[in-house]
Amino acid sequence: MFASVTGLAATAALAGSGGAAASPDIGEILGSAQVASSGMGSSGTAPLISAGDEDPFYDTSDLSPNTPGEILRTSEAPYSPMFDGPDFALPRTAEKTIYTTEDMHGAPIAASGYVVEPQVPWDGPGERPTVVIGRGTVGQGDQCAPSGNWPLDHQPDPVASKRLVGFEGLYDWVFTTAGVRVVFTDYVCMGTPGMHTYMNRAEQGHAMIDASRAAGSLESARGGALGKVGDYNHFAQALSGAPFRMPFLLDRFRDAPLAGACNA
Repeated sequence: MFASVTGLAATAALAGSGGAAASPDIGEILGSAQVASSGMGSSGTAPLISAGDEDPFYDTSDLSPNTPGEILRTSEAPYSPMFDGPDFALPRTAEKTIYTTEDMHGAPIAASGYVVEPQVPWDGPGERPTVVIGRGTVGQGDQCAPSGNWPLDHQPDPVASKRLVGFEGLYDWVFTTAGVRVVFTDYVCMGTPGMHTYMNRAEQGHAMIDASRAAGSLESARGGALGKVGDYNHFAQALSGAPFRMPFLLDRFRDAPLAGACNA
């Protein structure tokens, strides 16, 4: 596990064609972190989210999705630290989002996700960069949605829960420690009502691209501006699934080192 996280650290260091000069040596942090065999060190105390659980945040019956990337709803969620001991300067909250994207037929639809704002400054060129995470293929049920699992909402970590689906905290930890904003999408109908279209490249692509747009909407509302955007995981899906978004992609991804792997 540590080897894969170290690889992510290298990606984070490259984001924005510069890198955060003041970022800590994540390799040294990894070497000093001791993970207890009983868990990740930050397991929450909330009941494990399960199939059939209902959360009013994900009820979209009163929402009217229209424009890709528009924010339809937000909610602040408690965020668990990564490991006990080392100080990773991680935030104590994340922002859950419901935003507009498009289904495979081009119809507007609401999707959920979350955004993690770093606690450390970005010292590289331009505005703070953003990385959009397209999580791997771990399930189709609403209980598998990243925004409903650890490290959010005091959920137990993957080891303590013995359900190996919620590894999103690893990405958050590496990128935010380097000063990079992290955006996660739950994809279409994972968390929100409906049947999740498992591995549908068009809907994965739309959800990821529009998640970056939604992050831009949030930042604009705060008076800021979205910097370069990168991607980790399912990148081939995002590009091949959203060809009509190429002007937006070329603007946001230009000069930004990208890393990704298409899971099968």
